Amino acid sequence: MPQHAFTGKPVLPLATGGSPAHALALDYARRPALTALGAHVTQGRFVLDRHITAAPGGAVALDHDVGLQLARVTDQFARALSSRAPPTAA
Repeated sequence: MPQHAFTGKPVLPLATGGSPAHALALDYARRPALTALGAHVTQGRFVLDRHITAAPGGAVALDHDVGLQLARVTDQFARALSSRAPPTAA
């Protein structure tokens, strides 16, 4: 990936995992890498896989509290996207 691939772009880090021990992966692995690529990293969210239920047919359901938490971070991300200046013509 080019060094400045995400320069000035909002990025929403999301991850799932099977153990709370992996929760710091966003802050100690993803955030530094994305920042090095120039991203404006918004508040992310780690979700334990036990809070996600897959139904037949491919539907996915989240525990109520997790759904609310994800709604908060996606709202913040949407605000970051809307505040981003439109690209200028070259």
